[in-house]
Amino acid sequence: MSSPTPFHEIPGGIKTSNRLGVMTIAGLIGGVIGFALSHIPGDGKDSTSLSELRHHTGLWFMFIVVGIGAGLIAGNSYLDGKPPSGESLLVAVPALLVGGYVSGYLAQMIFTSMLDDAALQSCADSNSSWCVAYAIPRAVAWLVAGGLGGLAVGASFRSRKRIQNGVLGGLAGGLIGGALFDVVPVIIGRDSEAASQVIGICLISTLMGLLISMIDTARTAMWLEVISGEMRGRQFLIMEQTTTVGSARTANVTLVSDRQIKEVHVTITQASGRASFTCAMQAPVLLNGFESHGANLSNGDVLRIGNTDLRAGFRQATGTASYPPPPPNGAGRPPDGVPRGRPTASDAAANPGGDWTSSRSNPPPPPGASRGPASAPPQPTSRPRLPTKPTNN
Repeated sequence: MSSPTPFHEIPGGIKTSNRLGVMTIAGLIGGVIGFALSHIPGDGKDSTSLSELRHHTGLWFMFIVVGIGAGLIAGNSYLDGKPPSGESLLVAVPALLVGGYVSGYLAQMIFTSMLDDAALQSCADSNSSWCVAYAIPRAVAWLVAGGLGGLAVGASFRSRKRIQNGVLGGLAGGLIGGALFDVVPVIIGRDSEAASQVIGICLISTLMGLLISMIDTARTAMWLEVISGEMRGRQFLIMEQTTTVGSARTANVTLVSDRQIKEVHVTITQASGRASFTCAMQAPVLLNGFESHGANLSNGDVLRIGNTDLRAGFRQATGTASYPPPPPNGAGRPPDGVPRGRPTASDAAANPGGDWTSSRSNPPPPPGASRGPASAPPQPTSRPRLPTKPTNN
């Protein structure tokens, strides 16, 4: 016999190490894919003008961003427990292609404009293994490229907050990775062009995956954790103001292997620091063991949708649980066996005209509060070129 659902336990926090590990590995794999794809347009050494060089760099970086984006999308899909939908891919592919090309074109333009001929000659004369005249322009160029590339990756998720997080993570990853790009040949040997490139690109992509995941986690105020059912142990970050939960792949949170769950079963709304849910027509859920069509959510609340239990967690306290816990003997019944909200014989005799029908699904509110069910808050309306190997002075 299965144990009863543990109502009102204080939920654990976001599983940070798991998310960071998955997205860091996804970024690394994406960098390898991007490096492999970047050979498609050639090395660009035969470029005869700055405009031609910028165009080639745009193509070069476009393939890199496609690889990184593919890795991060795959990592996110693993965490969400579902493959990306066709609609998501229709948005992701153009965003990665256009965003990658624009970021590479602008990065090459910035890199070229920041180079100082006198400083470059000084580096060449000193035979230094690391030249600040290259390092600073390269870091700035990768900063821009990383930010725009992160924007493209975020757009592929069709999420405003993911776009913001992608830009922030891309900026940070591009800046740090770009600054370290010229250090790679010092460590592994200056004559290894391919190794220098792949390590540099993978360093940047790994940092992008790590930092985007860190920002995702830091900026998430609410999450749902599956505590029973086929997907037990999986955790979903609730990042948007409006989040749909259901069996459809297009739902923000997809619960699979449960035929009792409708395509869009529940809609969660976040506004003014609070969260609430509403159910689809004829699709009620159990909130802490009691049937409900909609209510505010608090830390530790358990939603049972079909045969799947989800516990709500909040970064900041949101009050006590929405409803009192059911009695320990289960089934929402007090020790005397009478369902909560239904009168005993003595109760009925004492109050024959009393209303005994609504208290089970909607317990009496505290004094001064409205007796109506909680409603959801309103929804808110021939210079050196960037892509070559690190500096060989």
